[in-house]
Amino acid sequence: MKVVDADTMARIDARSTAEYGIPSATLMERAGGEAWRVLRDEAGGGDAPGPLAVVAGRGANGCLRERWSWWSN
Repeated sequence: MKVVDADTMARIDARSTAEYGIPSATLMERAGGEAWRVLRDEAGGGDAPGPLAVVAGRGANGCLRERWSWWSN
C-alpha cells in the first residue's frame, strides 16, 4: 500500500477524472467501499464485536458513513 498526503491525493483524483473519465463521486464510493471492507474483515466478517470509532481528516468522507447501519444494529 502506498500512503500519500492530501495534496498528492487531490492531484491523483484530478488526474483520474481528467485522463480516465472517472467521476470524483465514483472514486469516493470506491474508496469508502474498500475502507469499509477492511474494517468489516478486521472485525471478523459478519458480527459486530462492539463500538467502533473512525477518525477521518477533512474531506469527503461521507461514502463510508452510509455503511454504518450494519455496525450499529
